[in-house]
Amino acid sequence: MTSIRTLASSERAAGRLWDAAAPLSEAGVSLHAQDTDRSSAGQNLDPFPPSLRHNQLQGRHYKGEMGTLRIMRRPRCGFSLVEVLVVIGIIAVLIGLLMPMLSAARRHAKCVQCKAQLADLGHALQMYQNDNKGWLYPCAADEQGNTIPHWGSRVPPHERWPMKVFKVAGAPWPPPYDPAQYDGEPDPIKFPAGPYTPAVLRCPSDENPTEAHSYVLNAHLCERGIKAGGHDFGGLTVSDVILVGEKRSSETDYYMQQGDFDRVVEQYRHGLAIGSNYLYVDGHVSTVLPKDARMGIDPWTLNRGAETDPPP
Repeated sequence: MTSIRTLASSERAAGRLWDAAAPLSEAGVSLHAQDTDRSSAGQNLDPFPPSLRHNQLQGRHYKGEMGTLRIMRRPRCGFSLVEVLVVIGIIAVLIGLLMPMLSAARRHAKCVQCKAQLADLGHALQMYQNDNKGWLYPCAADEQGNTIPHWGSRVPPHERWPMKVFKVAGAPWPPPYDPAQYDGEPDPIKFPAGPYTPAVLRCPSDENPTEAHSYVLNAHLCERGIKAGGHDFGGLTVSDVILVGEKRSSETDYYMQQGDFDRVVEQYRHGLAIGSNYLYVDGHVSTVLPKDARMGIDPWTLNRGAETDPPP
């Protein structure tokens, strides 16, 4: 009976020793077994023989007289606060580098789309020229017989040059307003221009243009009676003279002149480094800065500036 009690006591002591060995193994501590002499049992019940007392417990199996003991190193899980902060910092730096690149890519895509729309406008104007004796765009005649750029905001929306060039399909007719009440002052509520303006006249970078259009015609071409195939460009060539430019979103004008360039023309729609898009008389589209665009607006009076008030 005494031997059985002694044996049970020894097993409990060994169990406590094994429980204490696991956390010590993670710190790299060598576990030394304590000798227990149970004289009444007449046996050495030390679970770790002397030959194994100085071995480090690195996930090995230790076999003693009481059985086999396996002590495993606990795996490390999760991340430290420093590691998390480092990762967040790297992500923030990458976002800071990528956002300007994405923004520049979007601006470039809108600029390219705007150029494509100006090219489409150029094709529509060429078709108009073929049907109207070579006139570059709709012009009118004053009392003295001089050609003037009349078809802008002076007249109601359904009579303006976008309708004459494109003949917008689905435009309401008769107009939802009384043309006789139009006094020459645009009113987007009473006289909406949107239904009479094709989408191609709205630049993707110009989200909400006044009077539903982003482009203006060069009034000097009409005033000087320039037609397709003409050669009087004030010393410049047909590829140097501008036919269509981009207007400021807040302006209601349908034409531009040298004298109102700063007020009407949007000079940096696609960036301070490249300027705005322009359609030239020969049909090509370029993105140029204001100093280059001014030369193509009115080469006939380039050094003197415009002498008359610009038409609306």
